[in-house]
Amino acid sequence: MWLEIFMFGNTWFWALSVVELIVLFACIEHDAGGFSYFSVAIFLALIHFFGDASVFSYIANNPYTCLTWGGIYIIVGFFWAIANLGFSTAKLRRKIEGIRKEYKEFKNITVEWDAYMRGKLTHRERASLEFSTYSSRIISWMVYWPISFIWTMLNDSLRRFTKFIYDTILVGVFRKVHSKILGNIHKA
Repeated sequence: MWLEIFMFGNTWFWALSVVELIVLFACIEHDAGGFSYFSVAIFLALIHFFGDASVFSYIANNPYTCLTWGGIYIIVGFFWAIANLGFSTAKLRRKIEGIRKEYKEFKNITVEWDAYMRGKLTHRERASLEFSTYSSRIISWMVYWPISFIWTMLNDSLRRFTKFIYDTILVGVFRKVHSKILGNIHKA
């Protein structure tokens, strides 16, 4: 070890770990699989060279233990990727069904269904209509399943809860503020 800046348990170790977790959460959210692999490699190299843990020596000295735990990790990741694919596909389906309902309510609409639907979806959602676009996300879900699991559970739950609070309580407050400030300015 050159300098033991990132010794396990000290402030710099935890700061580096928190930064790495934030980077991984951001990579999961933005489908940046390549950058996430790079960041993990940098993190492990920093721990190895500037910490008190010899990561690569441990792997070399305990290959069967690492292979066993690595295999279990990948198997759990495989099942999480299947579940997460189901979650994200069901979420996309619910959104498309809402768009279809909206489309059917319009009278005299001149746009074809497919064009209308694609116009209402984000770029990421349009890409998700094709299974081939999921490969890098599925691999990231498998490799980083603990981060992906936590992010999916927190992010989706927080969004649903916030939307519920907004729809049931806050929409009236925001509408009153909006109306009070604008008043009748839009009328002639």
